[in-house]
Amino acid sequence: MKKQQEKDKLIKYAWSYYGEADAIYSDIFDYQLKLEEFNHAVEILRSYYDYKKISISASSIERELIRDIILTIYDDYKDVSTHPLSGFHRLEYGYFVDEIIEWYNKNIKQE
Repeated sequence: MKKQQEKDKLIKYAWSYYGEADAIYSDIFDYQLKLEEFNHAVEILRSYYDYKKISISASSIERELIRDIILTIYDDYKDVSTHPLSGFHRLEYGYFVDEIIEWYNKNIKQE
């Protein structure tokens, strides 16, 4: 039950930044983010956290991980940059996003 409550809190928190029409960062997705895309990214992160035995805390880093998972896996958003520094996506944080997605593709997606 606690895991579901943590997940629900994260969904509410992150969606309020990206998914709602008047959300502060909904422009990143050109106001077109679909709930199924968002939920898929949450599921990827949740699955990875479960595997690593990490608790969801509904933090800003988790919100940004969800954002960057969406930006990485959906073609509609490939050209979006969320950081002013060129090449930011290849820094350590970007590799972490890649690690999460690669793990998911190898271990969960094929089930």
